[in-house]
Amino acid sequence: MTSLALAVAFWMLAGLLLRRAGLVRPEFANDITQLVLWVTLPPLIVTALHGVRLAGVDLAMPALAWGLSLGALGLAHALARSLRLSPARTGSFALAVTFANTTFLGYPLMTGFFPPPAPHLPLAILYDQLGATFAINTIGAAYASSAGGELPTARIVFGRLLRFPPLWGLIVGLLLKDVAIPAPCWTLLTGVGALTIPLMLLCMGLSLRLEHWREGGGLVALAAALKLVLLPLAMWGAVTALGLPPAHAQAAVLEAAMPTMFYALTLAITFRLDVTLVINTIVLSTALAFLTVPGWHALVTR
Repeated sequence: MTSLALAVAFWMLAGLLLRRAGLVRPEFANDITQLVLWVTLPPLIVTALHGVRLAGVDLAMPALAWGLSLGALGLAHALARSLRLSPARTGSFALAVTFANTTFLGYPLMTGFFPPPAPHLPLAILYDQLGATFAINTIGAAYASSAGGELPTARIVFGRLLRFPPLWGLIVGLLLKDVAIPAPCWTLLTGVGALTIPLMLLCMGLSLRLEHWREGGGLVALAAALKLVLLPLAMWGAVTALGLPPAHAQAAVLEAAMPTMFYALTLAITFRLDVTLVINTIVLSTALAFLTVPGWHALVTR
């Protein structure tokens, strides 16, 4: 646990300090994100799924992610409306509460908590790619478009999804999971995929913004509390009621316990929502996650 925390803190702090010191361009985080999405993450997914024996119960992972996303989006939207927030703030609040950083932070923490050959990373990939990431690229994009005053179209929704390389990595990984991969190709895939986790964490550090951290304090704190406490609690109740195997339950709860997804900021910017609210929720929830996620890990592994 200590080595995991140190590794996460090192890469994120390195990114934050590099940007703050002016040693890298502000746009460098976007460059790294594209490098990860297009080059390193698909091979990681392919190698993580290789040889994995999938069972019917594994389909519970994306189903749980979809159920949580839909429930959280409805709850957050209703709560924001009850608080009489503007449409732009309502959209940002709902996005920040609903969508978790199940890829860029979820994968590193899942690997750190449960190193291979534990099945948790493949289960997290199913939760993330077929569930959480699929949801934000469809219902998330449609919701953000509507909150920004634009009519959501199939072109907006499915265009984003089809241009998302990790989804294609998942498809290729599932197709090749029982196929013998030649040793040189395997060495290349594992070597490239191994770059993903440090680059993800570095990118998170580069992306953190602290300039307007005092704005919307109460609303930001509420969003972070819902994200880090209520939603994983709901997931814990769901997996307990369903009686899922321990690895499935652990992966689902920990993915649900991740802080706000960085991609929510992209949607807020694209559809002219309250960008500062999303940024501050990302910063606060990410900082607090270093306290709450270990607590959830202790709970689900007791």
